[in-house]
Amino acid sequence: MGSSGFTAPTSHAVPRAGKADLPSGNVTFLFTDIEGSTRLWERDPAAMRVAVERHNAILDAAIAAHGGSHFKSIGDAYAVAFADAPAAVAVAATAQRALAAEPWGKVGELRVRMAIHAGEATPVG
Repeated sequence: MGSSGFTAPTSHAVPRAGKADLPSGNVTFLFTDIEGSTRLWERDPAAMRVAVERHNAILDAAIAAHGGSHFKSIGDAYAVAFADAPAAVAVAATAQRALAAEPWGKVGELRVRMAIHAGEATPVG
């Protein structure tokens, strides 16, 4: 069991939402990860730091606009819970459009993988 708010094996998890903020029952999860981030960090750490801060702001704005609960981050990966699937899909679509439109400067195009999963979940901790 990790400190993420849900029962799951985790390491280096950074909780964002408290247990009271997390949905339960049939929950939809959005997971994101910057593609090739290790290579990008090695190539230009300063530019990547700026890019990740902007990436986080874009995701956080989309999540807030659609009522998601960002409950875990590991590196540049996000884990977000939603009470319903349409909200998760809306965040993924909104964030992908904003990420694609962003001028990323030295890091070049920032590609972010996203996956949506749904199932029964109960917050823990």
